[in-house]
Amino acid sequence: MGLFDMFGAGGGTLTIQPQSTQVAAGQLVAGTVTFTGGKRAQQVTNIKVRFVAETREQPKPGQAPPTPQNKPVVPELTVTGAFQTQPGTPHSFPFQFQLPPQLAAEIKGQLDYKLTASVDIPGEPDAHAVADLQVLGGVAPGPAMPMQPMGTPMGGMPMQSMLGIGAAVTAAHPMGGWHAGKIVAEQAGNFGIDWDDPKLGQSTWVAAAQVQASKGGMGMGMPPIPPAPLGIGTTVTAQHPMGGWHPGQIVAMQNGMFGVDWHDPKLGQSTWVRPDQVSAK
Repeated sequence: MGLFDMFGAGGGTLTIQPQSTQVAAGQLVAGTVTFTGGKRAQQVTNIKVRFVAETREQPKPGQAPPTPQNKPVVPELTVTGAFQTQPGTPHSFPFQFQLPPQLAAEIKGQLDYKLTASVDIPGEPDAHAVADLQVLGGVAPGPAMPMQPMGTPMGGMPMQSMLGIGAAVTAAHPMGGWHAGKIVAEQAGNFGIDWDDPKLGQSTWVAAAQVQASKGGMGMGMPPIPPAPLGIGTTVTAQHPMGGWHPGQIVAMQNGMFGVDWHDPKLGQSTWVRPDQVSAK
């Protein structure tokens, strides 16, 4: 959830909206930055997104708490270059970047993570937006855990998420492609995958929608069906940020994300969604 800042003689509003406020180490962070023009036309130089770790040392008895220290976790991302705004017109830009696989989990009040965005407009103070992001931490190395009962629906997730620890699967690797592995952990709707190919690294958190049972996984004995190719104009079913899967049409593609126009006007006109949140209708 973005926090809003007003600024300058021209006015305007900057927001940053992550697709999820909870993410595991090694996963992709994606979302949208939106600048809504103020009372007059404005010339924007750029909009940048940063992901930082905020650390706080424990205060000593009788002393004021130390000032929090911010450290970049990934390189700064410029989501757009120069463009001109019109009064009251929103301009939205998707972003995504990969978290380090060994990133430490959040410790509330001691180690917190934040997404920040800033817009540069010559002659006006920079506008900023901030969103908190909870990091769950990477999969700890070690042997696979014992098998757990499978077949229990998990919060309405699709069928491919009905898997248990120890299941053999084929999953989408963060660096691309589908590869064989084994589920070694479950947390917050994500699976921890140990990859069969050591070149892919030992373990990665993968979203449930990016994991499918392989031979021995659920007794299906079939490899996953590759997703249908998607492009502008394709009619799809996609996951709305407010929940649920709904019909729509792809109207844009940028930075590995799809812009979807929803058929139901109650859902709003358009939303940027990740590839794993879109399927051909």
